[in-house]
Amino acid sequence: MANELAKITQNLTKSFPDVSSKLAAIPKVTPEVMMIVYLDEIAGRLAELQDTLAEVTTEGTLRGVALTINDRPQIIPILARHISVRNNGPNSVYVNQNKTKPGSNDAPIRINSSISIDFQTSRPRILYFICDVSETAQVDYFTW
Repeated sequence: MANELAKITQNLTKSFPDVSSKLAAIPKVTPEVMMIVYLDEIAGRLAELQDTLAEVTTEGTLRGVALTINDRPQIIPILARHISVRNNGPNSVYVNQNKTKPGSNDAPIRINSSISIDFQTSRPRILYFICDVSETAQVDYFTW
């Protein structure tokens, strides 16, 4: 591009001698200055994009449900891509998709903790919420 600009300048100088003195008086823009101009333009567009992304909301409706869980499985049918579960206590609670009793490898959701599960697809599922024997827990879950 710099070569093309130089050729254009030479042609104009030959064709219009009185313009050549005026062209010589125009300050040249260095590549460093042009890079700063481009980076400033990119930064401005990224800021606009960030504002746009901040306004975008998740597709679907956020639904919250409060449950009291005990040692009998609480069956929750859901149709969602994502679920977030918060245990408000007073005891730990288990969430399973395929079984009604917690296994030895299942980790409980501790008091005042939460988990999020992304199912990748929105299809019907059954989740089982259960506490250990003679324990209870208050659970909030959100799907979207």
